[in-house]
Amino acid sequence: MITVTDDFLLPYEFQKLQSMLMSEDLPWFWQNTVTKQDEEKYQYGFQLTHVLYKDDAPQSGANQYLEELYNVLGVRTLIRSKVNLGPMAGQIVKHMWHNDFDYDDSKTAILYLNTCNGYTEFKKSGKKVNSVENRLVKFTSNILHAGTTCTDSDRRMSININYF
Repeated sequence: MITVTDDFLLPYEFQKLQSMLMSEDLPWFWQNTVTKQDEEKYQYGFQLTHVLYKDDAPQSGANQYLEELYNVLGVRTLIRSKVNLGPMAGQIVKHMWHNDFDYDDSKTAILYLNTCNGYTEFKKSGKKVNSVENRLVKFTSNILHAGTTCTDSDRRMSININYF
């Protein structure tokens, strides 16, 4: 099941998180691919990421600022958490279909940090979820989905959380 919730966090909580994650002080790391399924290079097939949590441990001091978000989501066990940044592109390009993890009972939550014309599309249902700041989409981690680039903002940013 795919659920979409607008205004997921209280405005104060969201603005605090958005300000910190979109600041010039957050370090970003180049990823040659957007998904682990990428096998060929294609235009805009890259992204910048900031990993917050993986391998059973925090990877960034910024992870502590997501505790409220984790609590609201009802996270019992965190698998991975990261911030994705896709720079503006010359056209909307849909990335490769992928699932985040194959676990049947794990969840993926995507919290959009800014509004732009990018979106997340789900393969089986065809549902498209537009990138709107403070909108959260939640689904089972094994569902095939794809993100896109954006053309109307300098960047498309989201937090991707995988958890039980």
